[in-house]
Amino acid sequence: QASNTLENLALVNDTWFYLSIVSNYGCGSLISDTALAYVLEPLIPGDIAFAFNPICAEDFALLSSTSPSGGFDDFTYTWFQSDGMDSGFTSPMLFENTTFFATYTDDCGTVYSDSIEVTVNPLPLINRIVGENEPCFGSVNQSYRIPNWNYTWTYEWGLDESLGQITSGETVDEILVDWFDTPGETSISVVVTNPTTACNDEFYFEVTVSDVMAPPPSIVVKKPGINILVSADSTSCAQ
Repeated sequence: QASNTLENLALVNDTWFYLSIVSNYGCGSLISDTALAYVLEPLIPGDIAFAFNPICAEDFALLSSTSPSGGFDDFTYTWFQSDGMDSGFTSPMLFENTTFFATYTDDCGTVYSDSIEVTVNPLPLINRIVGENEPCFGSVNQSYRIPNWNYTWTYEWGLDESLGQITSGETVDEILVDWFDTPGETSISVVVTNPTTACNDEFYFEVTVSDVMAPPPSIVVKKPGINILVSADSTSCAQ
């Protein structure tokens, strides 16, 4: 090429170059040193994967990628979601099914990986716990339940045993609690698990055991010729 520059050459193999300079006035010519232009293999994207797939909602997707081949050794890669949004990091928290792909960039350009979808299973939905949030101290058989129960779910209830104890229902959707003669603040917890997906969610119900004493349980008063049943609602505070 009759120029002191070479541009836009579509090389496919390593190629040697030299520069020949010929005088226009018949004064001879010069040949430069040779230079070898190396042609790299094209950059080929790596494979992407996830440590866990599927995952539960509010879990982190642990993204990983093998290194690309070809191109320069120095490259950068970036994770993107299916909508083109840069995920920003390799462990995003997910709430729904999401597709990811990665880009690999070096001085030769940018290539794109295949895409892969992370399946996100929903958590068991706990709307609320129904029960007395200000029971009297000493009250018994207080009921606490989850109204939107599902017979396929499993339940694990918890309670600070310094203020009360669960007397039944630790593994079902409703428990009975006896509160001790100790006022104070505590919380009832329940972990609900969907055995099909192993996804679980934990819910807390704040309780303040009041300093008002519950009435005594029912008693039978015996009189000549008659028995009188004196009953009291232990879920209501004594007046």
